[in-house]
Amino acid sequence: NMAWHCPRCRLLLLDHDSIPGEDFVPRMRESYLQLLQREERPALLGPVLFEPRSNRCHGFHVLRGLRYRHVQPDDMEEDFLSCSGINSSGSFGELEVFGKVGPLRDDLFIDHVDTEWSLRALHQGFTLWGTRRTQLTHHMGDDVLALRLPGRTFYFPYRSPLRHRYLFRNSLRLMGASYVPAGWKLNCAAKLLFTAVLFGTLSRERLAQLRGMAAGLADALAGRRGEITAAGR
Repeated sequence: NMAWHCPRCRLLLLDHDSIPGEDFVPRMRESYLQLLQREERPALLGPVLFEPRSNRCHGFHVLRGLRYRHVQPDDMEEDFLSCSGINSSGSFGELEVFGKVGPLRDDLFIDHVDTEWSLRALHQGFTLWGTRRTQLTHHMGDDVLALRLPGRTFYFPYRSPLRHRYLFRNSLRLMGASYVPAGWKLNCAAKLLFTAVLFGTLSRERLAQLRGMAAGLADALAGRRGEITAAGR
């Protein structure tokens, strides 16, 4: 436990599919130090995530009551934005905060691990922030699914049936947690329904996708945790 209590130790989290630029670390550090001058309890600061396969930036997650939206960098009025969740990859913070909030939960294994930590930090009075000053190239999902409508194309992360099993299992588990806001739960339920319809109709492996989602719901109800093995446990 002593390792968590290091007031001068700062932490940068990166996924294997993230590509930081040469000046990414000093820019994030500079932005974080400026954030500390205006905020007392920041838990994490996240950069703008750029998805190269769709050539677009992912907005920051903002939840106000029951209203949930993505705020794009160009729509931000300031360099910093208070968020309801931060993607762990590229996030910058202090190691001591993890000692207070607690570590990332390995029983979730993969999907919503950073979401759960973010919601737990907010519940304990910390704040989460996004900054438009820095950008990180990051691959969301296994691929990109394009939904083309007249006049506009929407892009969604393409996940395998196994990843959707984790997503549905862990989403249902978070929806049962007392520290998760009602607005998040409501929007999560809507997103799960949308995901089932989207991948159940447009995916190249429709039945496998729906089976994976159904298995995830069954896992949550049965209390299964951790990594799913070849035997499905």
